[in-house]
Amino acid sequence: MTCKQHNRCLPPKYIRLLLLLYGLFNAALYSSLLPLWEGFDEEFHYGYVQYLGAHARFPVLGQTGLSEEINRSLDLLPMSFVMKQNLRLTTVRTFDQYFALDPAERHRLYAAARRLPPALAGQENPRYSQNYEVHHAPLAHLALVLPNALLSRVPLPVRVWILRLLVSLASLLLMFRGTLALGRQAGLGAAFTAARPLSWPSAA
Repeated sequence: MTCKQHNRCLPPKYIRLLLLLYGLFNAALYSSLLPLWEGFDEEFHYGYVQYLGAHARFPVLGQTGLSEEINRSLDLLPMSFVMKQNLRLTTVRTFDQYFALDPAERHRLYAAARRLPPALAGQENPRYSQNYEVHHAPLAHLALVLPNALLSRVPLPVRVWILRLLVSLASLLLMFRGTLALGRQAGLGAAFTAARPLSWPSAA
């Protein structure tokens, strides 16, 4: 017996909607729960975007450092032990060191990170290392220059969170539409993709 014979199948449009909502929820949850700079090389990717906006030119591999704003935030907020070892950031607190502090001190550090002056974004500081991500293709970074500029007065932790949401949601929608297009080109029916727009002809 098939689900259709039992009238228990969800129409493709509802399955498609559930898949999309699931993806949106995961994107928002990941963006919101991940601590600042704990995304893979996040401070360096954001530094690339920030440099493009602040200097209106491409960074140079082996020469361009992170901004003073990012550097100061690294001194204030914790990072995982793995990230600290990987980047050799000797002055950075790990999470166990951060949470060993009393709540008042933790709140003071986070508040200080939120109060970092926006003007620091234009001040380059190679104290820790050069930005080794500047060899990446620029298109994805260029796409974030304008949103980052519009958010320039927003506190750094909130600014990065909003950019995370924009990137993750845009990636989700591109993947979703790509799945639809791939299913259409492959001639797959709704039973396989559960994402075929109702206006497309059945591949059965």
